[in-house]
Amino acid sequence: MTRFPISQDSRAILLGSSSFTDPRLSSIPAVSRNIREFRRLLISPYGSCLPAPNCSTLDDIDTVSSFGLALEAETAACQDLFLLYFAGHGLIDDQGALHLAIRSTNLQYPHWTAIPYALVRRTVSRSPARNRIVILDCCFSGRALDAMSDETSALLGQLEIAGAITLTSAPANSPSFAPQGETFTAFSGILFSLLGRGIPDGTTVLTLAALFTELQQRMARQGLPQPQRMGSGNVELLALALNNWSTTPAPDTLDQRGLLAQRLREALDRGHRGDWGSARALLERLVADFARPLGETTPVSLMAREALAHATGQAGDTRLAIQMYRTLVDDHSERFGTEDHNTLAVLDGLAHWLGSSGDTDEALKVLNQLYDSRLRKLGRHHPDALGVRWQIARLHGLSGRAAAAAEAFTELAKEYADAFGAAHPDVAAARNNATYWSGPSTSAPDSPSPEDPCL
Repeated sequence: MTRFPISQDSRAILLGSSSFTDPRLSSIPAVSRNIREFRRLLISPYGSCLPAPNCSTLDDIDTVSSFGLALEAETAACQDLFLLYFAGHGLIDDQGALHLAIRSTNLQYPHWTAIPYALVRRTVSRSPARNRIVILDCCFSGRALDAMSDETSALLGQLEIAGAITLTSAPANSPSFAPQGETFTAFSGILFSLLGRGIPDGTTVLTLAALFTELQQRMARQGLPQPQRMGSGNVELLALALNNWSTTPAPDTLDQRGLLAQRLREALDRGHRGDWGSARALLERLVADFARPLGETTPVSLMAREALAHATGQAGDTRLAIQMYRTLVDDHSERFGTEDHNTLAVLDGLAHWLGSSGDTDEALKVLNQLYDSRLRKLGRHHPDALGVRWQIARLHGLSGRAAAAAEAFTELAKEYADAFGAAHPDVAAARNNATYWSGPSTSAPDSPSPEDPCL
């Protein structure tokens, strides 16, 4: 389910340089403001609510080692979310390797004086954090006027980190923009606006997936390069902020949503530490406190009820969790519409608990309904639509329909290749799953495990 990070088990590093000792690297005054604003949003009670000491800022540092030691310490210290943000110049050396510029970087010798991204990849990929996010607001040269770069030689493949989501502000062949006189760089400014002001008609909380979709749309409307997303898994369901956009009249106010978010975090923190019984009890009280005075179908009440349904399933009462999710689907449909983001999120939750209960036929029925909605709204090559197809294929296999699973994964490999190119890791993962489910005995001890998608 969608949830906030576990605050005490999460860390963030915000890195960037706005000025440089090498005159060939143009200054980007907005970078320092980017870092301060992102930190404010991450520690806000309406944002990710990270403890202030867990959100480190490295602004205009002079040595690569000062960043490297901080990265090693922070990635090792967190169990839930690790987030790395970089704004500034990205540089490509003569071997085609990406480096991140710091204040003392010498443009002629980036391999000695800038941060090698290969080391960032290696360190982040080894972190015990369940969720890893890297956000790069840069492009891949040091030449800049209003654009930070117009080089096209960087390879996006360098940016992929196993088990992480990476967002970049532009494709490899497009510049990232830092308009003169603006408070923030273009990409970060839109991201901060979404985190601070919310998305009209969006979900109650802002997940990474919702933020990226809205980023794409807003940057396209402004004629800016399209941001890119690489990477994997349930981290896309992690909520980074409340959706502060609200046309809902009192008493469903921002302050009440902030209080709800705080109590939700406290309850779900217990659950993710293994005590789902206690989390369920806390959430039952939370629902009583919000749903009774405000009404069962206000956004904050629905958010609390969804968390309670999830905790109920995690605590072992799968049958009741399914009943709660069915009611939530009806209530969301009535309030938001059948194809709203909120409705589809609880529909996905219903499918999960149906599958967990062993009712695979009903789970597949719900997933097919979910896929039809994703297909109509997003198109067949959108990662969210492909992700539902992946769930369908996997459920076929786990329910004993190995041939259907193998066929579905074979088709998925073709779809991922069409959408993202043959070299995309999800193409290989889908092919591996097809091989796994088409084998003579999928339960053989030496059989490879089925893989999850990257997107």
